[in-house]
Amino acid sequence: MYHVISHVVFHDEVEIYGPAHVLERFLKARKKETSFLSLPLDLSGSYILRRGGREIKSPVSVSSSLVKWGYDFLYILKYLLKYGVKRQDVVIAIDPLNACLFALLKPFIGFNLIYYTADYSDLRFSNPVFNAVYKYLDKLSLNLCDSNWCVSEGIVEKRTEQGYGKKAKFLPNTPILDDSPRKQDSKLKNELVYVGRMDENMSIWELLKAIKLLSAKISNIHLTLIGSGKNDEVKAFIKDSGLSKQIVFLGPKPNEEVIEVLKKSGIGIALYSGGNLWNVYGDSMKIREYQYFGLPIITTTIPSNSREITAFKCGTVFKPEEVTPEKIAESVLAIQKEYNKFTDNSYKLALIRMKDKMLGELLNI
Repeated sequence: MYHVISHVVFHDEVEIYGPAHVLERFLKARKKETSFLSLPLDLSGSYILRRGGREIKSPVSVSSSLVKWGYDFLYILKYLLKYGVKRQDVVIAIDPLNACLFALLKPFIGFNLIYYTADYSDLRFSNPVFNAVYKYLDKLSLNLCDSNWCVSEGIVEKRTEQGYGKKAKFLPNTPILDDSPRKQDSKLKNELVYVGRMDENMSIWELLKAIKLLSAKISNIHLTLIGSGKNDEVKAFIKDSGLSKQIVFLGPKPNEEVIEVLKKSGIGIALYSGGNLWNVYGDSMKIREYQYFGLPIITTTIPSNSREITAFKCGTVFKPEEVTPEKIAESVLAIQKEYNKFTDNSYKLALIRMKDKMLGELLNI
């Protein structure tokens, strides 16, 4: 039995696809018996258990993080008391809070514990007490786990620095999809897409202003926005700027619908500003999904996998402070001039990072 435990983000009651869902999909495809537990990352959402073909969903809404963490602890404890974990089982726990409970049980049962670090930050919480607890649970999980899957090369480097280099295994945020990776058709080079939060942490206003500049040069330029955040402000900007024909805002969408949009897009955008400190050690899943379909990328140096974009020449990478509407527009035009070269390089990188192959090797299945 494989036990997968993770926190999950919800946007407007939509469960946002992440590393745990990719793992669940992989194990299901390999016909492995799997128990999937997801806990809401924020103060509201749903606790979800998928096991034996059934899904049990328990909505929750609380007023503080401390109360929420108490709920999380009790939820995992109830799961353990009801279903248990056997010596031959494999537990894959994403983030320190989930991993530490299983880490404490491991010496008594002896199951295989994989601590999956899907994000990391030296300053995860502004509250020093919360941050100290986070660091302690992280260290406890590292000491007792059998291996530590790291979502980015930046986290692998951090683990090596901390003395856990032998346990650290690089496993990027690449998707597992029914479609094979592919190059994109240059006919779609005017179709831009952005998937993510609609706020300053993703330089959304600079992107919208760049479309205004591009629309003066390219009559059929088009941007699709998927996600949530400052929805009303984004809609108002689009309307007030006269960009209703150039920009469509879809709001949050299930991952299967996002993938369908990416298939019909030409350039993927993810302009991290650095406002969220954990992004520095992150491996952007949205960038990995863009690359899967051969999209050239426009991003910043913030996510760890921006290094690969530079190395493989499959897009443009800015320093966060360099992001301006003018720079974004110039980058789009430059990519369009050599579109086939950029899509070829994105495709090559996607082939190297095929996650089902990497997971098969890590789990020996």
